[in-house]
Amino acid sequence: MKSGRLKWAWITGVPLAWDATVTLTASWQKVFSSDPKVGFFKQRQVFQDAIDRGEVLPPAKTMDDMHTVVTNSTVDGVLSAVLALLIVVVIADATRVCVRHVRRPALSTLSEAPYVESKIIAPAGMIATKEEKEEERRAVTSASSGASAGAP
Repeated sequence: MKSGRLKWAWITGVPLAWDATVTLTASWQKVFSSDPKVGFFKQRQVFQDAIDRGEVLPPAKTMDDMHTVVTNSTVDGVLSAVLALLIVVVIADATRVCVRHVRRPALSTLSEAPYVESKIIAPAGMIATKEEKEEERRAVTSASSGASAGAP
């Protein structure tokens, strides 16, 4: 958008809309379904009710397994709801920025940090060659001598 390519926004917008629709629909179903095979909180309720009655439901084999199912279902349900909310927040903020740019492009500025060449020494492959190891040693000694040169 900000780079002046509004006519191409659909290329990322259509897949985003599809992904968001599928993800949010699945999240809704996993959080709010009344089927304990689908919904996290319904599964939690069914297993908690069984614990209260002193029953052990399959696939659990012990009461500890029952408590584990209740805990895991609760954690899964809460995380699904939080992540779905975060998806909505990110998409809403991106929409706000895009609409603002379309309405008043003068307020939108692009800014990038200037290019800085990396000083990181790394081997070209999985195992460093003799030359690469020597270059790394030189870089480490020059960095440590430069740091100690500035010390009082």
